[in-house]
Amino acid sequence: YLYEIEHGVRLQIPPEVISAARYDELRFKREPVLRHTAAEVAAIQRVPGTDSSLCSAEVPIIGGDKLLGSIIVESFEREHAFGDAELRLLTTVAASLGMALDNARLFNETKVALQRQTATARVLQAISRSLADTQPVLDTILGCCSTLLAGTQQTVLLFDDAQHTLMLAAHNGPAREVLERFFPIPQADEPFQNALQVELMFMLE
Repeated sequence: YLYEIEHGVRLQIPPEVISAARYDELRFKREPVLRHTAAEVAAIQRVPGTDSSLCSAEVPIIGGDKLLGSIIVESFEREHAFGDAELRLLTTVAASLGMALDNARLFNETKVALQRQTATARVLQAISRSLADTQPVLDTILGCCSTLLAGTQQTVLLFDDAQHTLMLAAHNGPAREVLERFFPIPQADEPFQNALQVELMFMLE
């Protein structure tokens, strides 16, 4: 509930899971839902910490052909408070909001795509300049990962089959000196190294 006002007071409502029936009604019909009486309002899931109204109107917010949310208005004064004029206004507001949210999504997707293209160009440039030395390439890759991914440390480990060891090839982050104390380490039959050798993802949580 991003913006909840009741009786002129803004409320801070924690997220909750709405009923499947209410969600499907908005998602599939994509039309305003009117609850004309107190009995109809009471029949649906009430938001915890709020009062039950006498009637309500709920209009879906659609963006990019997806249900993004809804706008709900309620009356505590009388039943049958919302007619065609109110619905037209709410529908217009919901359509404008859906367009704005979708434009923001497209902008963010374009920004991320541009960042990825820039990172790819940086890596290719590093490769062309360092054909005989992989270290600048690895450092560039980790620098790009730091920009694109939410994290503070990135590490590249390589197997040295001649020495039968796992080497610390590159690291970007505050713990490099600590990691260097543990490498190289002997190759061993253990889950982490086995996953690397067969090209499987190994996740630590």
